[in-house]
Amino acid sequence: MNEIGRLEIDGRKLDSEEIKVRKAARAVIFLDDRLLMIRSNRYGDYKFPGGGVEKEENLTVALVREVREEAGCDIVGNVVELGFFRELRPTLENPNVVFENRSYYFLTSIGKKRHRPCFDDYEKEHDYACVSVDLHEALETNKRLIGTKSIPWVRREVIVLEYLINHREEIKQKGF
Repeated sequence: MNEIGRLEIDGRKLDSEEIKVRKAARAVIFLDDRLLMIRSNRYGDYKFPGGGVEKEENLTVALVREVREEAGCDIVGNVVELGFFRELRPTLENPNVVFENRSYYFLTSIGKKRHRPCFDDYEKEHDYACVSVDLHEALETNKRLIGTKSIPWVRREVIVLEYLINHREEIKQKGF
């Protein structure tokens, strides 16, 4: 799987021998020329449906679970690797230990049946809703929100949205 992007956050040298890794699976779901995304009604940002991989899960199982929980949709058809994104920052507990959030992005499709999303507490605080949004609108909205402390993932999503715009024709050739 190719690397879509990388962010080293906090400006400190991040070459620690001790790294704590968190894996996440995220869905890129095109609805014609729009994207299915999760919008925070509190902050206004857009993020791809997905989240952390639990101990007993592989990436695909986590992706299916997260899309159903956040978007209220079932994945149907192929799940195609798009790439991964690495975010590195010192841990809050020990600045000499690096925390790596590795997000794996997958192209996929959803069925017509809808379910009630099942948000956790922080997602409820952000007042999340599943929406269909124009790719460029999501990008421009998120760009304006870079630097908002409560939504640090917005920088990652901007880079991924730019990647999708720059590779849209290749993605269409894959059937998405």
